[in-house]
Amino acid sequence: MEYEREIGRLNLKRYVTITGMTEDPFQYYSKLDVFLMTSREDPFPLVNLEAAQCGLPIICFDRSGGSVEFVTSDVGFVVPYADTDAMAEKVMELKNDPGLLKRYSENIRSRSGNYLLEKRAPELYDLIQRFKRP
Repeated sequence: MEYEREIGRLNLKRYVTITGMTEDPFQYYSKLDVFLMTSREDPFPLVNLEAAQCGLPIICFDRSGGSVEFVTSDVGFVVPYADTDAMAEKVMELKNDPGLLKRYSENIRSRSGNYLLEKRAPELYDLIQRFKRP
């Protein structure tokens, strides 16, 4: 795979663990403090919602799809496209400011509740009913 070649080319094998597919990603999220959305093309990544449910502030790239619309200044950071140094700086900002990390974590966990099926499905059903033809 291309990413494995990149990991080797950049001499990062000792830092990267490829876990493969899992039916329970929350076992990994529970070990994290921050979530880096490194994807550069994704219309609305569900992985962001999973990370948010676990209270993980998100750092993502601008111009990368739906992450930018979800990650507001009270739950994480949007950094310039493909600027991994800026992403690393934001990780360090959260590491060095536990109060900010806690506030973002609480905010994003709260925001994730707005996207739960139990909340949105009835709203969608009501909307469909309003425009349903007799």
